[in-house]
Amino acid sequence: MKSLYLFLAAVVLLVLGVLGYNSYKSYKEKKLKEISYKLYLYEKGEISYEEALNYAKGSPFYPYLQALKGNYEEVEKNVQDKELKSFYAERVGAKLYEENKLSEAEKKVVSVSKEFFNYPSALSLQALIYEKEGKKDKALGIWATIKKDYPNTYFGRLAEIKLKELKSE
Repeated sequence: MKSLYLFLAAVVLLVLGVLGYNSYKSYKEKKLKEISYKLYLYEKGEISYEEALNYAKGSPFYPYLQALKGNYEEVEKNVQDKELKSFYAERVGAKLYEENKLSEAEKKVVSVSKEFFNYPSALSLQALIYEKEGKKDKALGIWATIKKDYPNTYFGRLAEIKLKELKSE
């Protein structure tokens, strides 16, 4: 008889656990839909950026909202996915390049690992930084690597053009 009560208690606990999990999952889904709707209202211009940011804090939408405003540094700090972190590190590097903060930009782009999808783009930016700094030999080396490693791609073709351009100077 005791084993029957233990079995029934285990079944009840299991059912309560499943119900609790499903309730929590529904709650999270509902909250994400609410946040999504608030972002829609922001994009339509019906609520302010600050209001939308307040709703999005702590959610997966927060980096998206930050990126809309060009706050790439904030996105890079908050995003968890390594690929996205790599992408935003490059975006920060590009922004620093545009601001002529070349050594800071270089630090960002060299942090992009070869395993990530944006590596050829980050390498291209690194070569552009070297060109702007007057380090022609380093730039030529990077462009040659891109041409060899990424043939028949946008970056490979860009590298081909840049190599011809730099060699003719």
